[in-house]
Amino acid sequence: AWVGKPMIIVPLPGSAQNHQLFNAAEAAKYGNIIIEGVNLTPNILISQLEKMLVPETLAEVGAKVRGFAHPDAADKIATTILSG
Repeated sequence: AWVGKPMIIVPLPGSAQNHQLFNAAEAAKYGNIIIEGVNLTPNILISQLEKMLVPETLAEVGAKVRGFAHPDAADKIATTILSG
């Protein structure tokens, strides 16, 4: 996300409290694509790649994706932990 590269996210099914799907849904708000594992077929993957790789779409989604990045997240987490 930090470098503005769109993602196709395949959340791990059965993750604790379905957190991977929730995290993927947040990333999708910025134009990233979610494909749940049960729907991950070659046809669907190719179709989504073709949509994403249109130059105008790639540039637009790439710009949106940068808004999802939080490069200082580790520092913020460490500061919170150490101050508690």
